[in-house]
Amino acid sequence: MSHMPIRLVIGATTAVLILATSSTAWADAAADEGAPTYSLEISDEEPTEEATFPDPVVVELVGITRGDETDYSGVAVKRGSISLFLEGYKRDYAGLDEPYDPNEHYDQNSLQNAEYGLRFELEGEHPDTLNVGSTPRVLLHYPHSYNIGWNDEETSDEPIDSTLTVTWIDRYGREGPTSDPLQVIDDPSQSDQPQSSENEGDADSSCSTIANNSSTPAMLVLPFLLLLGLRSRD
Repeated sequence: MSHMPIRLVIGATTAVLILATSSTAWADAAADEGAPTYSLEISDEEPTEEATFPDPVVVELVGITRGDETDYSGVAVKRGSISLFLEGYKRDYAGLDEPYDPNEHYDQNSLQNAEYGLRFELEGEHPDTLNVGSTPRVLLHYPHSYNIGWNDEETSDEPIDSTLTVTWIDRYGREGPTSDPLQVIDDPSQSDQPQSSENEGDADSSCSTIANNSSTPAMLVLPFLLLLGLRSRD
């Protein structure tokens, strides 16, 4: 067997591993449903230094879910959720006194020294009960994901055609960079697949949903099957 097919197999294996890792990260973001977030504490003190901010976060749509669920009292309710994947927010921005411990209980008082929060804004057509709020959020437990949910029987099937942006806010309430607009479209009466586009008016926008991660094992096996096939030809 020549060296060229071996290089091709190695390259294919590397590409599949990268794809599998990315898919797992998105799946982790989708699994964040119900994880607590915290309000950014805005200081009353006057800042003594010029404002500095990280680069704008990159926001991607993981998926939109709608369906019947059972609440804590056993009553069936209709709920919806927009799951987002965020790139650029770090757990360090929460300003914890000690390193983060996933087994530790954190409350609002634990994050009094948080440096930055993210303000989410949703403009356009969407259910009235889908309210992102105006308070900047500190993402401690899952810094790469955020879920926007709504719970209402009358509006659970209403369409969404909105633009979402995410803006940095520092502990003094100063605004920083804003993300590129993310178009969020979902009409249950027309399609089962929500759509997203990082830039408004992009004619090449595509669906950005993640259903599950079941295809990852098959993708990992494929390059090795290809290698066996090449050996059998020699």
